[in-house]
Amino acid sequence: MHKNANIIFTIGDSAFKNETAEIKKLVDAIRGLEALRAGGNFDYAEKILELKRELVSLRHKGKITPPTAKVNRWSTHIKIGARSTIGGKDARKQVRGKNEEEMLNEAIKTLYPCFCPTNITIKALFEEWNSKDVARHPSKNSYKRYNQIYQKYMAGNPLEKMYISDISEKFLKDEYISIIQNCNLTRKAWYNFKSIMNRMYLFAVDNKYCADNTSKNIKLGQEYSHIFQQAKKKTAETEIYFKKETSNLITAIDRKYASTGDNALLAIKFDFYTGLRVGELVALKWEDIHWNSGKIHIRCEEVRSQKDKSTKVVPHTKSYEERNVDLLPEAVKILKLIPKDDEYIFTKNGERITARQVTHALKKVTTENNIKYKSPHKIRKTYASYLNAEGIQITYIRDLLGHRYLSTTISYLYSLDDDIETIEKMRKALSVSGIEG
Repeated sequence: MHKNANIIFTIGDSAFKNETAEIKKLVDAIRGLEALRAGGNFDYAEKILELKRELVSLRHKGKITPPTAKVNRWSTHIKIGARSTIGGKDARKQVRGKNEEEMLNEAIKTLYPCFCPTNITIKALFEEWNSKDVARHPSKNSYKRYNQIYQKYMAGNPLEKMYISDISEKFLKDEYISIIQNCNLTRKAWYNFKSIMNRMYLFAVDNKYCADNTSKNIKLGQEYSHIFQQAKKKTAETEIYFKKETSNLITAIDRKYASTGDNALLAIKFDFYTGLRVGELVALKWEDIHWNSGKIHIRCEEVRSQKDKSTKVVPHTKSYEERNVDLLPEAVKILKLIPKDDEYIFTKNGERITARQVTHALKKVTTENNIKYKSPHKIRKTYASYLNAEGIQITYIRDLLGHRYLSTTISYLYSLDDDIETIEKMRKALSVSGIEG
């Protein structure tokens, strides 16, 4: 449990009668001080720790081991059963924690089951859930995104300091509506925020902090449409490279590569024929190219540390699923321009090119040639839009892109014609129909 989480002890009548006055006094003291800490008073942190040590020591005389060079956890072994008739040893449970208080909290759960923690503030719940959720799905980007969304809409909200079991469905719904209106949320932004709250509540139910997923029960249907900010629809002009832009960009890349030999330029051109995420593009190795089958095996991606901004290649993709992408003849021509001297395909002076270097090269070549800059991710959408324009089945496009949901792929598809080309096609269509005057 997070060090700032609140353990609020619920004592049943029968359990209360069976406990000594000393234990009841300690529990009441801890409960009172943790309530003060939840309200922002951290003066009693050491006293809370001292009282928890005393409470544990009343029923546990075993050794408590602080972190070591090999094991970065506090730990102890608590007796939970009688001595075995076979091995002659007591049944024991290992209790661990990232810090001493987390370990003590887990020990109290085991030693005093009638005092199980049944309450926690929303803020503490988020911190505990997010740290454990990322441990299951080690994506630093997800951890950062969850934090950003939570901080944006919940930081400073009185709801943060409330205990989860004290929050009724009506109260939570009213708070959600208030957040939507005060923060001008679109339905999509609301769904993103609420999905985090739903998962937090599910975590709370699993850990017996509350009995029901109150957040998931809340629905804001069509009758609430008026409270949402209207989303601005994305247009092809900002989301893809039109046909003329693509042609001009490819020509500019070829011209500049001929004079510089910069492999970042080839990576950009290669992406127009593969539609890879830029992190996947710069993580490609020669061993991923299956020449005989005409496939590219996508299995790794580059990730960037939020702490020191360093990059590394990890053995998984964004979706944690490997996939194969068709190796088109145009892509083969690009690969044949690159010497196979290094492990990675796109390198500079023997070092792997990073996603940032690709982005920088794209910004530079578009600026130099008076082409509107659109990010490497827009090349991915351009790739999908070209395939769709040629009648490729959308499910196949989804598989090539590595999307989990078809709706995501659909959102990538735009017309490749600019306004002038579209109007000309409309004029011809109406002329053939005999509508034109």
